[in-house]
Amino acid sequence: MPPLSPIIDCSAVLQRRCRALAAGTALLAAAPVHAVTLETPIPIIDHPFVSQAPYAMPSMAQSLALTKTFYQYGHQAIGEHFADNPRAGYLTLIGFDFIATWLPLGNSWLHEEWHRAVMGRYGIDSRNEIYDFNIEDVIKVYDIDDAELVHLKDQHPADHIRLSAAGLEAQYELNHALEQDTFFGRADGWHILLLWMNTLNNIAYLDTCASRDADELTREETVREGTDIAARDFTGLDCNAWVYDLHRPAEPYADRGTHPSGVGIDRYRDYSDLTRAEQDYLKYMRNLSLLNLIDPFLFGRNQFTGQHPSVGEFEWNATLSHYLTPFGYDVSANVFLRTADSHNLFTLHHYRNAGDSWPGLEWQQYRAAPRWLAPTWRLDWRLALWQQPRSLSFTATQGEWGGAITLRGYKAIGNWAPYAQLEAKTEGWLAGNVYLEPNYSVQLGFVLRLGP
Repeated sequence: MPPLSPIIDCSAVLQRRCRALAAGTALLAAAPVHAVTLETPIPIIDHPFVSQAPYAMPSMAQSLALTKTFYQYGHQAIGEHFADNPRAGYLTLIGFDFIATWLPLGNSWLHEEWHRAVMGRYGIDSRNEIYDFNIEDVIKVYDIDDAELVHLKDQHPADHIRLSAAGLEAQYELNHALEQDTFFGRADGWHILLLWMNTLNNIAYLDTCASRDADELTREETVREGTDIAARDFTGLDCNAWVYDLHRPAEPYADRGTHPSGVGIDRYRDYSDLTRAEQDYLKYMRNLSLLNLIDPFLFGRNQFTGQHPSVGEFEWNATLSHYLTPFGYDVSANVFLRTADSHNLFTLHHYRNAGDSWPGLEWQQYRAAPRWLAPTWRLDWRLALWQQPRSLSFTATQGEWGGAITLRGYKAIGNWAPYAQLEAKTEGWLAGNVYLEPNYSVQLGFVLRLGP
């Protein structure tokens, strides 16, 4: 369940968010908007997710690709249509992004689909309330039996913790993907308001969870749903459930108690259900989430230039990120680097649980054209190496080494081209990958070429 919607009501709970979104709107008006060429992979087959849970489609990769393409096409179409009237273009972009919050393929839809993906891979079917087209304060993932949640936490406690954080992860990954396109595609001004919406959405959500406002919202939803188990969200306020289960991975799900209506398990966690230490930890996560504001893309600074004797002129940018994880959190630094011959993204991770820290490093390269490939073929790849807490445990004192490798090949001709991707990983949390255990994934789809 994501936080309250951004524009229907600027009540006391929402005033912080509305003021901040107004600031993002002002930055959008200061940014140029013009057509660029982008290449977006759209996975049609994502194995083993689709073969394990075909009714749970889309996978994380599929929903992210669809949402990213939805905004890219929408923003570019608006920018081109209003090329001679920038003010009307800015106003239309603002309206589009706000309305898209309640539409399939919008950022709220993506948020809920990542919750659904974590459950779906274990055979738990669910429904995304976005498809009901109800403009409400909260959006649910519902139509889930208590017994399914009992089994998930009992058999897969780390996945159950990750389940609550997956929606926030989705919105940060959308920003990260759009920023990669903005930097490597040399785009300007397309996504500033959306980037602000996603970043401030997550900060405001954590802020709401870390206060007594969470109790009021939970009580309202509990009364509204009554005895109807199918109408209940899978977890209520995501952040409260995440920190509660992070500190209680072995507690049986049924120990949450009986729902106030007397029917079913009391799924939702209030702020007052947390211990003082858990409340303080949640506030600490809210404070750390402010690191996501250290992001030049939010302020229309999409690239900086430099000069080096060995590579000549180059472009670069750098951001900070904070993610909730099944074992605690990850603070990472992202460095974007573009030269005449290569497009690179380097990420340095700082993984942290209750008492220890571990390192991680990623290197991604885009649109590489190795000499051994035919001239029109391209190769994207990513290498990741990490040390994370053993068994992804919040209380672990020992770490385990792991990593991942991703290879994607496609032919760079025309407006679209088929691609194939292979990703293999060890045990560990990798943003955007639904599997916490060792896994290999195969994607088949097409790369959509967007722009002139």
